Amino acid sequence: MAAATLPLDEPTIGDAKRGVAAFALDDFGTPDDARAAVVVRLELGRTRLRAAEAERLEAGAVVPLDDAAHDPVNVYANGRLVARGDLVVLDNRFGVRVTELVTEGT
Repeated sequence: MAAATLPLDEPTIGDAKRGVAAFALDDFGTPDDARAAVVVRLELGRTRLRAAEAERLEAGAVVPLDDAAHDPVNVYANGRLVARGDLVVLDNRFGVRVTELVTEGT
């Protein structure tokens, strides 16, 4: 999985409204003045399979997820949920339009 380097800027209300997310790296145990690689993972949905079902998976199999197609995706940074957003396609690549920044207790 590729790691992305995120800027050190604190997120602002204006950034959230524009769908731009910036994370202070000190939230992830790194000093404010350092730049560090942050592993970003997106979760489209979840499902449960029995071990026997997982063993029978083969190329071409479709695994349905619990989430609906219009549900937001979860964005994790270093294993911590930091945002939710809409899946988009930009220049034939996937991306996420951030619609909600997640803070402690959200």
